[in-house]
Amino acid sequence: MTKPTLKKIQAEIAALEELQPKIRPTTAFGDSNTDAVAAQIEVLEKRMDDDDVADKEDSGDWNQFVASSARDAVLWLEGQSEEETLSSGWESLVKK
Repeated sequence: MTKPTLKKIQAEIAALEELQPKIRPTTAFGDSNTDAVAAQIEVLEKRMDDDDVADKEDSGDWNQFVASSARDAVLWLEGQSEEETLSSGWESLVKK
């Protein structure tokens, strides 16, 4: 995938914000899907890099699960993700 355009980044932020309240709030292990999506939104909004994510994890702001999701967003921003969108990864968790 190539680096996303500003328009694509904005569209992905909107898609994640729309999905966030619709997904299951936690994983089977008790990790917060809601926080993970919020982290991805933050990465996109602030154009964070891997160092920024590491700082949030090291400070305790984000746990390993949330930081991993944030790193997925960094990879997507850098055009290194195999996924066309981040939001597609959350669609299977939408509450029915």
